[in-house]
Amino acid sequence: MRRRGRTYREIAHVLAETCGVKTSPSNIYYFVQLRAREARQLKAAQAKPPSRNVPSAHATVVKPASPANLPADVAQRIAALKNRKPPAEPPRTGFDYDPTEPLRLIDPGKRKPEE
Repeated sequence: MRRRGRTYREIAHVLAETCGVKTSPSNIYYFVQLRAREARQLKAAQAKPPSRNVPSAHATVVKPASPANLPADVAQRIAALKNRKPPAEPPRTGFDYDPTEPLRLIDPGKRKPEE
């Protein structure tokens, strides 16, 4: 509609009447500008030749070696990584929410009493 010379206000009016979408002309302006910027960036990316140093998105995916083909020390290190325990949670900071009490900052040095 913009290419046909319609104003953003007219486009907003058409959207409200035909599609039931209520929006402001400024929202349509921002939408059109964003899509135009994305189109320019896409066109520039397609026109630019791919760099030889950076692997492309169409690089060939290599299938990882099976554990049977790996050296023993590598297989052991992989097994150790898979079996390790997750790290302990860091102490909580920020607000402690209890709907019956006001918000309070939690002192990282103090711990909440165990109940």
